[in-house]
Amino acid sequence: MNNPLVSIIIPTFNRAHLISETLDSVLAQTYQNWECIVVDDGSTDNTEELVNAYVKKDSRFQFHYRPSERLPGGNAARNYGFEVSNGEYINWFDSDDLMLPEFIRKKVYFILHIKNDIDYVLCGFETFGIDYHVKIVYNLEFLENILDVFMTYKIVFSTPTFFFKRNIVKEVKFNEYLSRAQDLDFVFRVLNNPSIRGVNIKEILVLVRNHNDTITSNFKRSEKKDLSSELIVWKNIFEYLFYKSNKISASYALRKYLKTIRRAIENKEYILVVKMINKLKELSILFKFKVYIVILIHLIFTKGVHRYKGIMNEEIIRLKN
Repeated sequence: MNNPLVSIIIPTFNRAHLISETLDSVLAQTYQNWECIVVDDGSTDNTEELVNAYVKKDSRFQFHYRPSERLPGGNAARNYGFEVSNGEYINWFDSDDLMLPEFIRKKVYFILHIKNDIDYVLCGFETFGIDYHVKIVYNLEFLENILDVFMTYKIVFSTPTFFFKRNIVKEVKFNEYLSRAQDLDFVFRVLNNPSIRGVNIKEILVLVRNHNDTITSNFKRSEKKDLSSELIVWKNIFEYLFYKSNKISASYALRKYLKTIRRAIENKEYILVVKMINKLKELSILFKFKVYIVILIHLIFTKGVHRYKGIMNEEIIRLKN
């Protein structure tokens, strides 16, 4: 099939002031055989009215509500969007980001014509808006060992940059209980199948908006509710890599996990820290004991976390060797 249907799935919540730009960027695509499924997660602004104006103008747009029996949050909206989609290829997208005009066409071309049996396409992205500017173009071609590349070169597992064949994601759902690192969790679970093969487009095709209402910026302001989700995700990644005898990559995942533990201590989430370090059975008794001491000092004096870095590095070296 030279002109396959592509499903663009966009969860949204109170983005009426931004989503028009996103939908305009979909309309501007040079590739025409797409459907754009917008799933509202309970907005209280005029998102419905705005999106329905696009639906009336172009039947390729759809507007849906997240079913009331599903958990609130973007993950349930993403899952439901996939369930009602019909595309042979899937690209989840965010309601505040923008796709450049060749976003779909180039992904379809690469997956159909560059190499046989390609299951997904990755592209670069650039941020715009407040705070900081990031421009990432991956200097890679084929991605047979993407999990190793992710750990070594720090590829960002951001769902808008990934374009999937439907059949490789149909059995994998976004974890609707996670409030943080859900993109990382989902893409990692899709790609930990060694038979899946991908290709990288070495150019920017996505513009990612930075603003005060993103999940990332909210996480910076208030970490408490999301620390548990991030710890669960990095724990699962570490254990997968560790038992695959990939200790170098596993040590990177462990570092991310233990750094999050430090943030939890700083936030006085002591019960969460104790629970999560005891869940990771690979950690030594000595390490856990030292962390308990750090917690006690922080509880009494609200200081002492600086000692944690050395304790963390010793444990990473131990497990790496």
